[in-house]
Amino acid sequence: MNKIEILCPGRNCPKCKRFIRYFEKFTIENNIEAEIFVLTSLKEFLRFKTWLLPSVFINDIKVGRGYIPNEKKIWDAFNN
Repeated sequence: MNKIEILCPGRNCPKCKRFIRYFEKFTIENNIEAEIFVLTSLKEFLRFKTWLLPSVFINDIKVGRGYIPNEKKIWDAFNN
């Protein structure tokens, strides 16, 4: 199972909501089995060593920090 982790300051952040919706839609449209985790705690941010939020990691590979990555980068992370 693939793992998508979205680091964000809080679930009410409009930019984070857009990230979550984007990856939910992307996985459904492309028939990808993935769990989406929304990480909001400082302890979790430290584990990923990033302060740019929101950030997205797919299968522990950084694919975007502060922006939604392009599809090629997303596919590369899923196929790695």
